[in-house]
Amino acid sequence: MVRVTVVGAFPQFITFIGKVIPFVNENYFGSFIGIVLGSFLILVEGIYDDIWGANYVKKFGFQIAASLVVISFGYKIEFISNPFGENLNLGVF
Repeated sequence: MVRVTVVGAFPQFITFIGKVIPFVNENYFGSFIGIVLGSFLILVEGIYDDIWGANYVKKFGFQIAASLVVISFGYKIEFISNPFGENLNLGVF
């Protein structure tokens, strides 16, 4: 039987939160909370997968739920920067 680390991503999650908190100001606090909650959903999915195993449908469902949480808190990507030319504006996307 192969041993699997169950909560390997938990220290990374805590470190990420601890390192980002000092740089969050009041203008971006809502987006930050959305990213934290979305990241927490991905963490929960990883722990669930390590313990019980998750097929691709469950993993994809968690990823969609996490992205919807982040979007619902107002986070959006308006453009993608291009180092060789103009930015790619995403418009309504």
